[in-house]
Amino acid sequence: MPTPLIVVTGTGTEIGKTHFSVSLTLFAGKTQKFIAIKPIESGSQKAELSDSARLAAVSTLHVKHPLPCCYSFREPISPSQASRQENLPIDLNLIVQEIESIRKQADGVLVELPGGLFSPLTDKQLNVDLCVQLNPTRTLLIVPDQLGAIHDTIAVERASYRSGIALSGFIMNHPKDADRSTGTNADEIQRHCSIPYLGSVPRAQPHEIAKGLSELWRAIH
Repeated sequence: MPTPLIVVTGTGTEIGKTHFSVSLTLFAGKTQKFIAIKPIESGSQKAELSDSARLAAVSTLHVKHPLPCCYSFREPISPSQASRQENLPIDLNLIVQEIESIRKQADGVLVELPGGLFSPLTDKQLNVDLCVQLNPTRTLLIVPDQLGAIHDTIAVERASYRSGIALSGFIMNHPKDADRSTGTNADEIQRHCSIPYLGSVPRAQPHEIAKGLSELWRAIH
């Protein structure tokens, strides 16, 4: 049986994917050799710790590979644009090969994709194309619990289905600034989408969030 591979994606960027991924890695790492990877990252010139470094810090398996971040770009723009600016082509096959190698050493692997599921990685390839190649056991969609969440989730579900991706479920992430729709979006999304609702993530530190992930973990295993 292949090692479980969880892909974490979202309806957009800066919506809490890394925060959730860190929390889930903390939970999973308590009982197994678990590694979380963000193979493509832009905006690495920021002063704070990079997303890939945050994920590596909480992983309980560390390997000597080009990963956890094969491609790290300085500018906070789409990977396809950053790749052209820095003259560093992104090779999805390389990423897939490295992750497959790591799966042989781990009990579980989490891969966080940059941006939204349909963000461009190259001139011709999107995040969803990488997801198809990875063939994950679970694909989780992070959705910010704010105005626009309903449309974005419906759109991503329909487009992902046509692209050959079966989303395993969606998770609502509490936004920094709540609005009138916050707390109501999950119910409305379930009226229009067939993907399971796996729960919501509060605004809290990852160690606190991890304490409440046992039910979600059971749902995806």
